[in-house]
Amino acid sequence: MPIATLLILLAASLLVLALAILWSVFFLSPLTVGSCRYFMESRQGDSPFRTLFGIFQRPYLNVVKVQFLTNLKIGVGFLLLVVPGVYWFYCYALVPYLLAENPYLTTTRAMALSKALMYGEKFHLFLLRLSFLGWDLLCVLTLGFGYYFLAPYKNATYAEFYAAMRAKALAQGLSSPQELGGFVRHDASDF
Repeated sequence: MPIATLLILLAASLLVLALAILWSVFFLSPLTVGSCRYFMESRQGDSPFRTLFGIFQRPYLNVVKVQFLTNLKIGVGFLLLVVPGVYWFYCYALVPYLLAENPYLTTTRAMALSKALMYGEKFHLFLLRLSFLGWDLLCVLTLGFGYYFLAPYKNATYAEFYAAMRAKALAQGLSSPQELGGFVRHDASDF
């Protein structure tokens, strides 16, 4: 194969990789925050589906920045050694929920608050995630079709975990009701 063809393939691969990273940073990460908000609002009753995309109209770039820097730190931890990556993954597991509740949080505050909330709770979250292993295996047997049913159940369970951690934060004075104002329904004018 000529070198020119290899260079074209390499350039095309790098372009596809760059586009995938941009898609993840600017669309999938904010969509994760919107999903967290949707499931938290669903705990309190019906939540409009547009809540899922509402994060794209609020301080969107702050959410992108915080999610990017959090994921970058976790990724670097996995590259250095696996143990720091796993530790940071569990330390910062609540950052999307915190951003869903208050999209104006700074990166430092969101990461610090998530780390404080997860103090002594990392193993509990690990066990919670591990409890879905059997369901995940069954979904693999259905060639992935079962995930359409399992994913909402898992997300609702993680929303309940965050609700418990949020109550802990307010009870221990780690945060205030002004910072974590709660998940309330929005009017159409908010979107």
